Amino acid sequence: MEKTPTTTIRKMMTGNKIKVPDYQRAYSWDAEDRYKGDRRAKQVETYLEDIRNHISSGTTSSYYLGHFLFEQLSEDLFAIIDGQQRLTTTIICLASLFKRLDSLGCEDESLKFIKEDIIMRGSEIWFSTVEYDNQFFRDIVIKDVPKEPKSVSAGRIKSALNYFDAQFSELRLEDVKEIIKTIAEASCTANQVNDKIQAIQTFLFQNNRGKRPTKLEVLKAEFMFHLHSELGDEAGNAIEEIQARFSEIHQCLSKIENLFDEDDVLFFAQKVYFNSLVMRSDEDRISPRLAEDSCVNFIKDFTLHLSSHFSFLDKLSNELRDKFEGVDALLSLRSQAIAIPILLKVNQQLNCEDEGVDDLSMALSNIVLRQSLIGTRADLADRLNDDFKDNDFSIGKIISRIDWMKTITQEDDNYYWGHWGESRLRDSIQHSVSGASARFILWRYENYLLKENNIRGYGFRKFEDIDSPELEHIAPKTLKDGDSLAAGYPKYDEYFIENHLDSLGNYLLLSKSHNAAIGNIPFRDKRVTYTYLEQQREIQELTENHPNEWTLDNIKSRREKLIDFIVSKL
Repeated sequence: MEKTPTTTIRKMMTGNKIKVPDYQRAYSWDAEDRYKGDRRAKQVETYLEDIRNHISSGTTSSYYLGHFLFEQLSEDLFAIIDGQQRLTTTIICLASLFKRLDSLGCEDESLKFIKEDIIMRGSEIWFSTVEYDNQFFRDIVIKDVPKEPKSVSAGRIKSALNYFDAQFSELRLEDVKEIIKTIAEASCTANQVNDKIQAIQTFLFQNNRGKRPTKLEVLKAEFMFHLHSELGDEAGNAIEEIQARFSEIHQCLSKIENLFDEDDVLFFAQKVYFNSLVMRSDEDRISPRLAEDSCVNFIKDFTLHLSSHFSFLDKLSNELRDKFEGVDALLSLRSQAIAIPILLKVNQQLNCEDEGVDDLSMALSNIVLRQSLIGTRADLADRLNDDFKDNDFSIGKIISRIDWMKTITQEDDNYYWGHWGESRLRDSIQHSVSGASARFILWRYENYLLKENNIRGYGFRKFEDIDSPELEHIAPKTLKDGDSLAAGYPKYDEYFIENHLDSLGNYLLLSKSHNAAIGNIPFRDKRVTYTYLEQQREIQELTENHPNEWTLDNIKSRREKLIDFIVSKL
């Protein structure tokens, strides 16, 4: 590898094999705005926009692709420590450009040499991503073999490639050549170190200045740094153990990161390890342990627990969720900060059956839902903390505590517990309910109806089994011609609009395509389409005697039925 810090992408790659070590995170850049408002959104699009802007500016200076840090493993093999997302994206982008070049029948020798220097020469492929995604990466990116991803990170690789393919599909030959040369000759800085302790120190130094990596990545580097500092030349085995743990962590993360943020899981793991459900996110209990004279055992113990937590969340998300309604219910809720540490502790300390995890998940999802509906500022974590910390911690105790809390009213002497009881719940759902909560409630109600009606073949219907579930206003928000009575709906006076239009009684769960198809048509025409879900058929039964009308009494009757369901079942 070029020895000087300032080089080009082509010189940096030529004659070297570069791999992303398995203890690093997998590919995490997005090609689409998957996280609206999130700083991580659409990095792939930004990557290409920056290159195009540089070219269109007409500047004679080379494009700058940033800094890369490598650990030298052998004469021509390097592990990339910092910059792996940019380098992976660069390889994907160039592979797509060379694909377009082939489709145009170009046989330019100079471009062929660039491909051989950066992508592959003969059968030798120069870049490898993490092991569990690498074969997919080589097949779909390097060899152009269609393949379906088996991890979230592999899905991101495919999305990035698809994005570049779409962007380059109509590109003229001269434009393709210009982008390839711009990337190949892009300037960058590259540092290589010969041992892990120097790599770790450089990583920590660089990433405490400017944009920081995740807390989990920094913690991993700090752990390895302290192992080297304490064990010196004998740190090899300990380092390999920690790297193996983080390889397991990142492999699990690649399958669950659509549901869990890695730093949130790290925070949850600390709640379990330090046995406190009420830890603050800014509370640092790890640094004092690392400052102790001997921290090796702590590092090994904590990373072992952390790895087991990620493994359990993988099982919870990709196995138990398909089998159990309670697990699916909990993972479908937005707020999990209270519930997940409890489940992690159950997995760590108790040898319980999967059914027990489901029962606890259902109880936790119900109380979290109540918290959201009622809108109380009372600290639910504080109420459950004593049971969480108890030496006799058990699933039964947590469930019993939750069930008891749901019976306490504001009038009871023990007001400290009286924020989640029936009276406050009923008051909170008499009128409007937020769209997200209403969709969740109606999904749970659908499963209740499936059981009540003894529909064969359904253990339960997963939330995602409904095609893009949307909330339908049976009496529509906006009337087609303004005449509500003629369309079979109540009079849209101030009382109706304020108290019943957005009530649970007027809500129905539909697929997105169904909702778009019916719009705000008259009730008699809507009614005949209500045939897919049990709750849709229930509307047909409710209006059987007056099939052309959806009345205020219908809305009130259905609202009370749903409220009774929520209070008694949730």
